[in-house]
Amino acid sequence: MRFLYPLGLLGLIGIPILIIIYIIKNKHTEQTISSTYLWRLSEKFLKRKNPISKIKGLISLILQCLTVLLISFAIAHPVLVLKGQAHEYCFILDGSGSMQMAREDGTTRFDVAKDKIKDIISDAKDGSMYSIYYAGDTTMAAVVQTDDKSDAYAELKKLTCAYTPDSVANVMDQVQELFNENAGLKTYLFTDKTYDKHDNVEIVNVAADEVNYSVTELSFSYAEGKISVKGKVLSHVTDEILTVEVYAGETLIAETEVQAKSGEEAEFAVQELTESVAYVRARIRNADASAIDNERVEYNMSSEEAYKVLLVSEEPFFLMKAISTLGYTDIKVMSPSKYDDPNGYGLYIFDGFNPGRVPTDGAVWFLNLPSNLEGAGFTVQGAVELKEDGVLEYTDSTASTVEKLLADVTRQDITIKSFQKYSVRNVTTLLSYKGNPLLFTTTTEKGARQVVFAFDIHDSNLPLQLDFIPLMRNLLEYSFPPMTETVSYVCGDNLSVNVLPGCTSIKVESPSQNVVYLNTNTVAAEMRLDEVGVYKVTMTIAGSEKVFHAYSALAKEESVPIVASTDEYSLNGEASSKGMDGKYDNLFLVFIGLGIIFLADWAVYCYDKYQLR
Repeated sequence: MRFLYPLGLLGLIGIPILIIIYIIKNKHTEQTISSTYLWRLSEKFLKRKNPISKIKGLISLILQCLTVLLISFAIAHPVLVLKGQAHEYCFILDGSGSMQMAREDGTTRFDVAKDKIKDIISDAKDGSMYSIYYAGDTTMAAVVQTDDKSDAYAELKKLTCAYTPDSVANVMDQVQELFNENAGLKTYLFTDKTYDKHDNVEIVNVAADEVNYSVTELSFSYAEGKISVKGKVLSHVTDEILTVEVYAGETLIAETEVQAKSGEEAEFAVQELTESVAYVRARIRNADASAIDNERVEYNMSSEEAYKVLLVSEEPFFLMKAISTLGYTDIKVMSPSKYDDPNGYGLYIFDGFNPGRVPTDGAVWFLNLPSNLEGAGFTVQGAVELKEDGVLEYTDSTASTVEKLLADVTRQDITIKSFQKYSVRNVTTLLSYKGNPLLFTTTTEKGARQVVFAFDIHDSNLPLQLDFIPLMRNLLEYSFPPMTETVSYVCGDNLSVNVLPGCTSIKVESPSQNVVYLNTNTVAAEMRLDEVGVYKVTMTIAGSEKVFHAYSALAKEESVPIVASTDEYSLNGEASSKGMDGKYDNLFLVFIGLGIIFLADWAVYCYDKYQLR
């Protein structure tokens, strides 16, 4: 035994002081009685009813000395050393999406795991040490080598389950260091997965064969007024008939029943008449242990990114027809005489017209620009009339940018009667005539993407060529670079957003309405998707907002109640059974003893007073 505060034993000086007081105290008391006869009768009564009357004072003294003794011990805080009965514990808590599956009583696997950790800590001997590592959307050491149980409880309570795959592998190096320091380390991995090899790590599996269903795939297409939706569902534990609801946007368009066998994906398909929509949604109506994978959303990138087009031309037919054929239906046509310098368009096309100012909130096409325009990035040297039709030459560059701009173009001969001679620099030339660039891409002085035709397409055979549509498609894709390469993600993936020229802000709103602003001083901005659901991305370019949505689904492996894994989560080395010295310093028993002694002393005092009445 040892004492945390040994000076508290100075209180034992009170014991000899009590004894001295007991010795010198006058034990006789004066009492007034009515007669000698009554006094003698009372003496006989007291002798008969109170056999311990002679030692009652001594009992009180003993009780008071015991009280002083226990109070001194309580102040000194005695600690009993428990040899080898304490241990160092390390808990690894799986915080992946599958741990959110709920049992019949409403508790999740994650809740069960936390309760089990708390029980182990509660049963451990005082003096044990505890480390808790969280492996979910992040890797975090909640506590490291603390011997304070209340601190461990508090940090454990703060931990919440994530949606992403687990990151257990990321904490094993840290746990290995603890094991190297103490081979007697007791390591527990609380998870709902099984592992083939886990030397020196005890797996505590909290799965309970919960029933779970999930939508694993979803896609759609739109043609001739009909939307076609295809997808797959999965029942992970039992054979079930699943009811799948299919929505076009927010409108329920169909319900279908799918016979799903345990562990096998089952397909469903729906085709309905409806208007074109930006997204579809499929939802399993059947209730199960995890609702987060019962639904899936698929977005149409072309619908999301179909910017508005302003076409300023006296002869808009060919251009308007080509652009609308390629799916860009939001086109406004304006004659040059009515042009009033509007804004809010993703693409401005000026056909044979000088607008007087280069728009800054979208891409720009100049077709046969007749005169200089400040900010366009090139100068007009004058018109050139050809004596006979000239044939344009395609570039022989093999640059990836050129190959993308000329994809699917068969390079048929394009003839012209005249062209504008421009002085240019830092351009990507696609077509030229005797060294003069006649179709090229570049950027304006403000950084907006720009396409320049240095000839009148209406005075050429280009609109009649088969190459016209693929060339226009490539130029439109160049003018409307996708803000992201895909809108379908798995939770834990990185959302990559292409930073367009002139972009001043990229705001990302998560399914839980958390807002993050991405870095715009880079080619591609990224952020990790840690939630299941729809993310809204708003990009601001010259004051104009462009929006697209992306869906983050739960990883398929996280939908499976019990996942057999070949991952090896082992600690290298030979484990030891040697424990640490524990301690027992529960003062609660001391205070109980004080209470009992106090009550006994009070009883003796009351008895003494009663007998003397």
